[in-house]
Amino acid sequence: TEKKNILFVSGHGELPIPNTYRLEGELRRFHNTDRIVLDSVVQIPQEIDLIIVAGPKSTYSLKDQFKLDQYLMNGGNAIWMIDQLEVKMDSIAKYGVYNPPQTQHGLDDLFFKYGIRIEPNLVMDYQCTEIPQVIGTVGERPQIELRPWYFHPLLLPQSSHPIVKNIGQVNLYFPNTITALETKYPLEKTVLLETSSRSRFKYVPMELSARLTEVDVDPKLFNKDPQPLAILLEGKFESLFKNRLTNDFKRTLQQIGSDFAGESPDIKQLFISDSDIIKNRVDPNSNRTSEIGNNRWTGKTYKGNQMFILNAIEYMIDPDNVLSARSKEVKLRLLDAARTKTEKSKWQFINLGMPLLLLALFGLCFTIWRRRKYAA
Repeated sequence: TEKKNILFVSGHGELPIPNTYRLEGELRRFHNTDRIVLDSVVQIPQEIDLIIVAGPKSTYSLKDQFKLDQYLMNGGNAIWMIDQLEVKMDSIAKYGVYNPPQTQHGLDDLFFKYGIRIEPNLVMDYQCTEIPQVIGTVGERPQIELRPWYFHPLLLPQSSHPIVKNIGQVNLYFPNTITALETKYPLEKTVLLETSSRSRFKYVPMELSARLTEVDVDPKLFNKDPQPLAILLEGKFESLFKNRLTNDFKRTLQQIGSDFAGESPDIKQLFISDSDIIKNRVDPNSNRTSEIGNNRWTGKTYKGNQMFILNAIEYMIDPDNVLSARSKEVKLRLLDAARTKTEKSKWQFINLGMPLLLLALFGLCFTIWRRRKYAA
């Protein structure tokens, strides 16, 4: 009945409009959406119900951080989608061996104050999607096969939180581990997305190569506990600029007739260590856009990506709607990729061989019974 106001923050290399076209189109059905360049405004209007920061690549100045901080301290909500390392498959294909640098977004101190640290690592999960790899040639034609790419985890949320309850699989690309920290005020911390129990991670500096797909990796190497990739924080936060307010910031507040807010009321912040979760691809020839969650290498679309972000946005701006809509209980199960591989023959025999053997045994017993019956 009431449209909410949602702003996508721009000006620091965030995902451009063509790559958020599908998401913004879905949101405009029920809400008002727009973009804001922080350098062009003195403050973020408090009429804004939610800001979304998706994939920044360049550094936020202290002034821009101050605008974000004061928006939150005055009761705003935020979704942060941060790629801690600059790595794409095109870079690996181009250079063969690639050393991904850290993204210089400058937001680490802000996140640390709010109780979050996004680690400079890359998560690997045995439960993952695949990429094409040349495995040989026939004549002059390369033979291509889809091989597991452990840096693209395939997640099935286990939490009962209404944002992720009953949604399908979510596909991420090169995510990082998120660590929740202690803060001055106690926060409600909910892990919404995490890897399977067969995971590991690599810290910078590291080398990435597509040749990883050429060998079968021992599942025993994936020996880490589930790694958090999306965490929801709810509660009261303290300002990064408390007790460190400069004269320049004081003058800015005086110009707009606003007081400094050193702590927030109860608000919500969602941290996701991958901006590709909401990204749609754009065909440069036809300008057609893919669906959210479409995997360019397998051609499969993971509906969980879109369901996750839409549920998250609704929860951030009106939790009652999501709570009522997500009350139905449906159990989803994800196969263990390692057991599927190592016990493949066993389960093929149980599912295919056993029924045939039972059928043959029944036929033999029936034939023997008929012969005995009618031979007399």
